[in-house]
Amino acid sequence: MLLLLVIFAFPSTFGSKGILRAKSGDVEWLSEARSILTISVDGEGYRYDYDDTLFDYGSGRVIIGYTPIKRFEAYTLWRGHGEGTVRQPFSDSDFEGNLGDLDLGAKVVLKKFRNSYLSSDLALTIPIGRDQYSNDGFIIYPKAILTFDCGDYSRLFPIRIHLNAGFPIGRSDLSGNFPVTLVTAFELPSKLFTYFIEISRMHERDWNWRFTPGLKLHPFNRICLTIGADLGTTEDYWLFGANAGLAVSSVLVRERETRPTGNIAGEIRDRTTDAPVAANVMLLELDETAFASEKFGVYKHIGVPRGVYTLLVQAPGYAAESRMVIVDRNETSVLNFDLARAMVTYQGIVLNASTDQPINNAVIHLEGKAVTTALTDIDGTFEEVLKPGAYELKVNKKEFAQYISTFSIYDDRQDTIWLRPVAAIAETPEAIVYFDIDDANIRKDQKSTLNDIAEFLKSHPSVRCELRGHTDPSGNIDYNEILSLARANSVKDYLVKVYGIEKQRISTLAYSRTKLVRENPEKSRRVEIFLIK
Repeated sequence: MLLLLVIFAFPSTFGSKGILRAKSGDVEWLSEARSILTISVDGEGYRYDYDDTLFDYGSGRVIIGYTPIKRFEAYTLWRGHGEGTVRQPFSDSDFEGNLGDLDLGAKVVLKKFRNSYLSSDLALTIPIGRDQYSNDGFIIYPKAILTFDCGDYSRLFPIRIHLNAGFPIGRSDLSGNFPVTLVTAFELPSKLFTYFIEISRMHERDWNWRFTPGLKLHPFNRICLTIGADLGTTEDYWLFGANAGLAVSSVLVRERETRPTGNIAGEIRDRTTDAPVAANVMLLELDETAFASEKFGVYKHIGVPRGVYTLLVQAPGYAAESRMVIVDRNETSVLNFDLARAMVTYQGIVLNASTDQPINNAVIHLEGKAVTTALTDIDGTFEEVLKPGAYELKVNKKEFAQYISTFSIYDDRQDTIWLRPVAAIAETPEAIVYFDIDDANIRKDQKSTLNDIAEFLKSHPSVRCELRGHTDPSGNIDYNEILSLARANSVKDYLVKVYGIEKQRISTLAYSRTKLVRENPEKSRRVEIFLIK
């Protein structure tokens, strides 16, 4: 019956989180775990010495505890008892065993501060056994729990202190006993062993005080073995006993190491705007989630056992991101995330460069992380939803010069695109580079012209360059469009790679065979260079 009267620290009354009754078999605990089913079996035995008679007493328990959600646990406990006498010199003996009662209970954490807890427990004892602790009636047993972790405040004092108090409502024979349960336990945890000392006084029997030193062994993730000794006092004699317990947890949890543990903290921000992002930050190995608010974007996981973990960040509208983090004792591991948008919106309007009027039915072709083609509407606008990344944009409309540009997009973006009518395009370029037939490679005799253009661009960083590729009349129109663009890009690559001109200052246009030099077809194979100041 004594084992009913002592309460365990949250969140697992009999395993996977916490102790107290410290000597019972339980598994080392994990901060704010959930969905844990623990089965525990333990027993104890005592011997009283009355002159020529030895009186033996034993009891056992089977406990099932379940933590469905954080900071709450439901449990059931079934006891058994046995007692006997042995008369000296062992001339006669007898022993009798009885079933005990069934407990149904639940526990909840009222307040958590760092790695310490203030909790309450409420149990109902049902008299189903032949040796009923409840005296043939029901007992309601409220209890208060305080678990204080000294390691939160001193690295040199990594001890947990458990304080429990309870009073049974409905117990009928308390007149001669201490009326309440008072328990204090001191626990020094380590990776493979946990040492504890428990001091208690309670109303179950006429003992004054009970002193219990013991050791918990937890070399495996889901199993804990506890052994201990019991030293008790009454008004007339000393009590000596021993106890042992075994508990198995249903989930693979990491044992706590010597207190205190470490923390994980950081910021969640937009990769482009650097603005805070509201996100869920999951610690996968512990099945714990921290929340980063939209106002600050800061998250923190407190009381994490030393080890290597995986953080998964999920935020609406952003691509999920996961990274590894190492946690050490008494340290805060800082891990910041810059999230990229999962999808972005690219909007644009296409206008006539000569009249400022919108151009409808212009062909918009985007190629990069995705490939898409669209037409502008009657207002000259278009809109595409894209994956973030680098893209090449081509805009085509009959009787207008082709528009080609490259850009990177990581946030919503709007562009204005100006198409120049072929008839209105200037005919006097700053320089011309000529090519061999059916070839886009730069000839050696043309490099001096490009060198002069490059030196001018380096000396005038505000000046942009427009490259217009052309072909002769041979070949079909589709092939010539590809060839004319390849020639313009060849000149662009030369300026960028050889002279380091910024590629965003250079635009390329493909004219195919729309502007021929009829008096000399060889001069149609060219790239015209226009400088835009």
